[in-house]
Amino acid sequence: MDDLSFLSSSEFGALVFHLLLIWPMWRLYQRVGLNPVWALPVVIPVLGLALALAPLALQRWPHRPHRPSS
Repeated sequence: MDDLSFLSSSEFGALVFHLLLIWPMWRLYQRVGLNPVWALPVVIPVLGLALALAPLALQRWPHRPHRPSS
């Protein structure tokens, strides 16, 4: 029974949660026309979600028309 003790650890739960986040992030990147590989850093502890969302926040989205500044 000790072999399965890792299943109840909080680290295992966090890993499963982050692995489940990859799929929706991957789909989001595909829909906006960016490389979906940027969804993979979400599994990195602490900074992973920020690293995965940074390209979405910092890059111009391909489908958005450019508005000239006044």
